[in-house]
Amino acid sequence: PSAEEDGGDSEAAAQTEGGELHLFEENARGATLGESSFNRNWLTAAYGYDAVSSFLDKTIVCSGSTLGQKTAIESYLRAMVTQFDVTKCKSKGCDQGFHNYLHYSGGLNGAEGIGRIEVHGQGKGIINNLGL
Repeated sequence: PSAEEDGGDSEAAAQTEGGELHLFEENARGATLGESSFNRNWLTAAYGYDAVSSFLDKTIVCSGSTLGQKTAIESYLRAMVTQFDVTKCKSKGCDQGFHNYLHYSGGLNGAEGIGRIEVHGQGKGIINNLGL
């Protein structure tokens, strides 16, 4: 039911239990985080090689395609701002580095406001990232 149909109970429940956050992968056969010079550089510039080396072989998750319930998006955005505050990375595209770091380091797991994170493989959800 919509929020209007259930008197707003579903949104209230999402705020107390945590909402859903949906992340969308790019083409896994195109390049990994480490194979993509852009993604590798954003990650290593912000965090250093040692902090990110364990997930350079992982699929790129697109920062520009993030959906979720209000409470989860607010929590996600707070986490993204915190990454900027911590790293001071100002390179164009660092948001993608922050996004992948938060996902693969587990930085969003258990975050207040996020009850569930679903990662959609490329072409498997409502968004289809090419990421060549």
